[in-house]
Amino acid sequence: MAIELNSRMNTGLHNASRLIRSETMHQMNEINKASMKELGVTKVQEIVTFDERTFSECSPHNKKIHDIDKAPILLRHPNCRCVLVPYVDVDKIADEFDRREDEIILKSEIDAYRSENFKANKIEEIGKYFSKDKYYIGKLPISVEGFPSDKSVYITKYDISRILFRHGSEISENAMNNLNKSILNPQEILKIKNKGDNRIMILNSVPGDRNHFTELILVKKMIIILSTS
Repeated sequence: MAIELNSRMNTGLHNASRLIRSETMHQMNEINKASMKELGVTKVQEIVTFDERTFSECSPHNKKIHDIDKAPILLRHPNCRCVLVPYVDVDKIADEFDRREDEIILKSEIDAYRSENFKANKIEEIGKYFSKDKYYIGKLPISVEGFPSDKSVYITKYDISRILFRHGSEISENAMNNLNKSILNPQEILKIKNKGDNRIMILNSVPGDRNHFTELILVKKMIIILSTS
């Protein structure tokens, strides 16, 4: 093909070969992009081949993520070896695995802690109570520097499974009410040192019991996960 092109355009065999290679790679990239889009891929990542022949214009683009409709048109230069591959959002997949795992954990915890002291119907009642992905508890007036003054507090399926795991048959309706009161009416709010800037603890005395501590971890999307002691 290069010989035929050279005979027609008289550009030199080397230039003709380079042009054919570059156009072939361009078409392969476009076909690959169209195939990915047809398969439902929404984001692509650019991969640059690094060696002594890597072009300086390509290097900064390695591992860049693009919406598939806004992906760059390759090649950038003759003999360019950059390619586009599907981008896998690892965090999103991990969140989905965590969500499914939380559902399994909750069911197994409930099954494990059925006892005479904590009747089956009460377990099922609490399971329904926390059946939503995030159950609204109330507003927590946070007065710690760096945190918004009014933040929603949520408890997830995983949180109730942790409470069941830690307290087992001892958990009761009163314990859940005490947890709720601690969140809504904290006596003191502390910022926990050496555990990251996004962690605080609220303290509240429970009548007839020792001080009740509720640890709050602020995570992405401002959802607060609870653990109690």
